Amino acid sequence: MKKVLSLIVAVTLLFASCSKERKLNKRLDGQWEVVTVAQDGIAVSPSLYGMSMVFAFSKDKKDNGTVTMTYTYMGDSESEKGTYTLDKDEKITIKMESESTELTVDDYSKTDMTISYTEDGDKVTYTLKKK
Repeated sequence: MKKVLSLIVAVTLLFASCSKERKLNKRLDGQWEVVTVAQDGIAVSPSLYGMSMVFAFSKDKKDNGTVTMTYTYMGDSESEKGTYTLDKDEKITIKMESESTELTVDDYSKTDMTISYTEDGDKVTYTLKKK
């Protein structure tokens, strides 16, 4: 009886964790505009410099997908592609192709997200809003 009960609990936890990751993946899907960029504790808005940055996440059937980061400055746009994966602890890792930059989603909600990476020992943080 204990073995059957243990198996039921294990299967229930497995489905619960998969469901949680799929929910997070669904929440991440879409376009997110960067509203501030912070480095060394100083935050600035890209719009102050006439630029915009947008992350576009596209989920796949699993718990990962593709991401495109588009920079626009003075009417010229440049895009960079990458992939993202969701870990079981709800950590989201983004790997951009051109520079092999690995970003981590530190915090997220339905409408807000914080992404960071380390460059030359300094933490760089993007604050994003869902479009």
